[in-house]
Amino acid sequence: MLATVPLAGLAWVVTIWCGSVFQIMQIGKGPMVELASLLSAYSFMVVVCILAVSRVFVARVITERELEHRGQVIGLLLNEFEESASDWLWETDSAGNLKRTSARFCEVCGRAPEDLQGYGLIDALQTSAEQGDGWDEVRKVMNACQPFRDMPVLTIVNGERRWWSLTGRPYFDRACKFTGYRGVGSDITDARRAHDLVKYLAEHDALTGVGNRNWLLGRAGESLENALADGSNVSLLMVDLDNFKAINDMRGHPVGDEILNLVAQRFSEICAGRADLARIGGDEFAILHVGQSRQNTEALASELINSLKAPLLTDSGSYTVGATIGIACAPRQADTIDDLMRCADIALYKAKRSGRGQALYFEAEMDREQRERREMEAALRRAVEKGGLTLAFQPIVSAQTGHIQSCEALLRWNDPFIGPVSPAVFVPIAEEAGLIVPIGEWVLREACKRAAGSKHEISIAVNLSPLQFAAAGLVDAVKWALEESGLPAQRLILEITESVLIQDAGSTAEILSQLKALGVRIALDDFGTGYSSLSYLRHYHFDKIKIDKSFVSELGDGGESMAIISAVIILARSLKMEVTAEGVETEEQANQLRLMGCGSLQGYYFGLPVENCPDTLVPRPDYGASRAGSRKIVTQ
Repeated sequence: MLATVPLAGLAWVVTIWCGSVFQIMQIGKGPMVELASLLSAYSFMVVVCILAVSRVFVARVITERELEHRGQVIGLLLNEFEESASDWLWETDSAGNLKRTSARFCEVCGRAPEDLQGYGLIDALQTSAEQGDGWDEVRKVMNACQPFRDMPVLTIVNGERRWWSLTGRPYFDRACKFTGYRGVGSDITDARRAHDLVKYLAEHDALTGVGNRNWLLGRAGESLENALADGSNVSLLMVDLDNFKAINDMRGHPVGDEILNLVAQRFSEICAGRADLARIGGDEFAILHVGQSRQNTEALASELINSLKAPLLTDSGSYTVGATIGIACAPRQADTIDDLMRCADIALYKAKRSGRGQALYFEAEMDREQRERREMEAALRRAVEKGGLTLAFQPIVSAQTGHIQSCEALLRWNDPFIGPVSPAVFVPIAEEAGLIVPIGEWVLREACKRAAGSKHEISIAVNLSPLQFAAAGLVDAVKWALEESGLPAQRLILEITESVLIQDAGSTAEILSQLKALGVRIALDDFGTGYSSLSYLRHYHFDKIKIDKSFVSELGDGGESMAIISAVIILARSLKMEVTAEGVETEEQANQLRLMGCGSLQGYYFGLPVENCPDTLVPRPDYGASRAGSRKIVTQ
């Protein structure tokens, strides 16, 4: 059809030209001939112009039709895109009002199309006024007619918080006049929630929901920076739960997790609006107290400790744990986060060693003690590696005759640089440093070897640390020590304390049963100073009970100590167990214990611990002279 346009124009020009030339030729005069020539030239030019214009016209019409067709195709594709995809399209005019509101757009907005007419994009979609909702950034770039891409914004749809990602591009007409925006939007709520969850988990403890170490370090860093600038005070409280490990080991991790959650709840209630709480690992919490006086920090610490005095109720029962706290202050005691945490840890360690259930501030003296303790640990490691430990032997005598029945192997350490170190000092260090098991195995082997080589076939008593008892391989270590030395099993007495018995009851009973099967004897040491539950004596078949020296030292005063000792002796007799009283230092104590029916005695009155060989033990000659004619060492 468009091809006839130039032909029609050509026919029109040719018709006029032919008619005009015919009329001119009829006149036949000279000027008319010239006029005909001019008319012919003009007509030729008109024909050329018509052909040129028609080509342009035809091309333009074809282009417009192609654009229209393309627009229809694009429209169909966009409609299909909106129907099948989660994204949606939007378009505004130069005033920012919505021009295009598709079904998908209305669906994600939760509004009808007529409700969106005449509204600007931001006015229609911004239903949140929260800080950081993203709309201020969108408004800023749209007011500047700038393109933007993947800008997250928060909106509320049917009462639900939804996050969208908006991308937009400004459009201009041929005169470079702004005509509006066109863009695409997509729902990124799930991705945003996943991002927020990752961020939350990076800063919070997954079990209790309080802050974690990373979050605490960030908060402490900001607070410390401000404190260094304005001179304010920053206090860090390191909290360790008392008795938690025993419960966790005995009842299992699910119960331990319940307890940690309950503790975190109580601490959170106390710290709300006052301090920042974090769990930094295991049963250890940390509290950041900013801009407060020492008095206020001490009050906070007291509240935390007191909050755990009430039992914690779980599905499996009621449990009681305590709290011990170490406190350090910045910038007075530290000017970096690492130093602040180190000082608080040192104060916590000191508080735990001083009795637990209390809060202590860091002091410079604690740092010195900590350094000395590290040096002592290093020296102890060298002593273990190079054989620097020795054994001493203290006699255990018959209360009736004074005859030596057995002896106890006592660990000694005399460092060439530090000098003699008390077991009360270095044994806890060995336990914390993980050295107590190899030390205990050495003591077993050495004591059995020395007892087997003695000319007197007396029994030898060896103390077992709770950590050594709980470690794997104890029974094998005892068996190896007996086989290596050749000592008969019945001459070995293993002494354990009541702290061993509060561990896993099933495991404890199994280990004791295996040890008894070897033929060794088991003694309950320091009876009366721990839980002293009579159920222990019923469930575990001990061969001997050792009365703690704290009761013996008060024996001369009469009263409660005498009554307790008498009750223990009667109880042991009824259960067919031997009784040994420790810490006997005077003849009066020895005679009283003998008259009360105590079977054997141990203490400085009968001899100090001696090194080298048990053969050097000598009975006290003046004890029991009226009851026995001669003093000797007896074997059992």
